[in-house]
Amino acid sequence: MPSTLPACLLLSLLITSVFAQTVPVVPNTAQSDVVVPDSLKTTGLVADDNGGQAVIFQPARKPVTIQATEIQEKLRIDGRLDEADWQRAKPIRGFTQVDPRQGRPATFDTDVRVLFNRQFLYIAAFNRDTLGPRGLRTPNFQRDFQFRAHDFFGVSFDGFNDRRNAMALMTNAYATQRDLLSFDDLLFDTDWDGFWKVRTTRTDSGWVAEMQIPWQTLRYPHTADSTQTWGINFFRNRRTTNELSAWSAFPRAFPSGLRMDYAGRMTGLKPPPPRPNVRVQPYVLLSDDIYDGTEVGNSRDTRWKLGAI
Repeated sequence: MPSTLPACLLLSLLITSVFAQTVPVVPNTAQSDVVVPDSLKTTGLVADDNGGQAVIFQPARKPVTIQATEIQEKLRIDGRLDEADWQRAKPIRGFTQVDPRQGRPATFDTDVRVLFNRQFLYIAAFNRDTLGPRGLRTPNFQRDFQFRAHDFFGVSFDGFNDRRNAMALMTNAYATQRDLLSFDDLLFDTDWDGFWKVRTTRTDSGWVAEMQIPWQTLRYPHTADSTQTWGINFFRNRRTTNELSAWSAFPRAFPSGLRMDYAGRMTGLKPPPPRPNVRVQPYVLLSDDIYDGTEVGNSRDTRWKLGAI
């Protein structure tokens, strides 16, 4: 009897091995680190129907695109979008939730338009929200604010199309700016302050952000082609419901929105040749010291200095 026991165990292991090789393994969508294979995907992303952690899906086979419209006039940046040029630009919409329900349509959609001339790139976003100003959350007006604490709209650029590095510009509902540089979505330079302008307005049906970005602030290659295509993505946070949505969907595991291999494409750009971004910023420094109750009596020392950086 003891001699037959090893043979029975060996036979059982062989049967288990054969069965495991013939039964396909389906990933558990409740796991956050599972990459769904192409054979199990139909739309390029996976909706989170159970409220659990969503899977990491691959970038879309065919990226979404937005056409930039060339204009000749310089726009007035006031957050109103009442110029005729804005009506010429074809809006894109159809944002997708990143968090909390990955893959579902955004609860309130966002319309985005892009214009450009020889001096600036213009981006406008209408962030729909039926709560109007009552639904907006803006804890402070500090530059480089903590973005998930605010209602905000943001854009990320990949001017070199390397799908690795990004330049991000964000604004909250009261035109407070946040900007940074991202390297492989792993290293972030939040000390970088780009030179750009934004104005916002708030209505009962949502809020508007209007951005004006000088070409010198952006980074892109010098090419022989007059027309360029860049990687780009737009994303939005609705603080009331903690809903993060994006134009070109990306997995919840990458909440920064700066994984540019998931970005869409912006076509039709005609930027001028790149040139160094040099800015001179004057300043005044004033020092006023008061000495009270010293051995030589009261004294006051006032100094001032003009300079530039």
